[in-house]
Amino acid sequence: MKIILFIVTLLAITVLSAADFYGSARMAYWYNLQNKDFTGSEDRLLLDNHLMGTSRFGAKFKGDDYTGRVEFSLSRSGVKLRQIWGEYDLNYLKILVGQTYTGFFDLPAQAAPLIDGSENLMQGYGLMYDSRQSMIKFTFQNELYLIFMEPRLVDPKDLATALAIDKTEIVSALIPKVNIGYRFNFNNLMLHPTFGINMSKYNKDFTGGLDDQVLAYAIALSLKYNADKLSLLTQVSYGQNVKDYGMASPAVISSATSIDNEVENATVMGGFLELTYQLLAKKYLTGGVGYFSGDRADLDNPDTAMTGYLQAKIYLHKFMFITPEVGIIDEMEDGMGNSQGSQTYFGINFQADFEMNFK
Repeated sequence: MKIILFIVTLLAITVLSAADFYGSARMAYWYNLQNKDFTGSEDRLLLDNHLMGTSRFGAKFKGDDYTGRVEFSLSRSGVKLRQIWGEYDLNYLKILVGQTYTGFFDLPAQAAPLIDGSENLMQGYGLMYDSRQSMIKFTFQNELYLIFMEPRLVDPKDLATALAIDKTEIVSALIPKVNIGYRFNFNNLMLHPTFGINMSKYNKDFTGGLDDQVLAYAIALSLKYNADKLSLLTQVSYGQNVKDYGMASPAVISSATSIDNEVENATVMGGFLELTYQLLAKKYLTGGVGYFSGDRADLDNPDTAMTGYLQAKIYLHKFMFITPEVGIIDEMEDGMGNSQGSQTYFGINFQADFEMNFK
């Protein structure tokens, strides 16, 4: 027993000496005014006050030719894995294995919380974002990257439910989900095109001989420019069946469906624009707008949604800041011309970060 305790203690000391630990506590305090079209009855004012799901604790590891990270989210609903990966540098090529962010990761600053308690970040209202995925990632010396991920099996006819069987029995994928992109950096300008594709198809035995294939893809072009006190971040994007690809929180029709036993694809286009101005030291003013439009054969008109906001970011300490913000999230009209209502919100996020190392 003493030998086991000694080995465990030795391993703990080794890990602690090689890692930098960090954390972030994030609180939300928001008022949300929902109009009649949104609620379906009367205007409603809601208070949203909670520990945000993006609060986290993690550790970074770094050696001569490798880096790594382990990160967990911490909230009242529990602890969840956010990231775990290791990346080895072979000089001419970096190889990453694990779970982390994909190439769709040029995030704006919108602070209002989503239903799950994370920051909105224009998810579904202008931002193409597919969060963190398990992957094998190759990054070349010129910063070109190629990511292979687990494919998503898409069942637009909902045959798995109708037949009460597992989706894997009726849908298959022959290639991984793929994301390829490149970050160009020219002094104060960053240009980032990224493209992702996912393919799956039905087993003929369950479709009466039809060999339906569902192609989901997304392409985004992001631009970031930093001047003396002004910075700009913008993105334009286009895709097909982007919800089936895995894009987070789509607010418009964005997935394939089945009409007369044929697969009908949904196309999505949109983007966002965000400007940040430094008012004083450690005080920033940011405004942004985002928009998405989704269309499909069964809609009379495109399904649309947008958001806009104005926020200040004020540092109280090197590791603590507050973010007051006011904005609107407008669901606009669905594909049949019906108003879906809007939400006007105002409030504040509190964030306290910390760092630790035992070296």
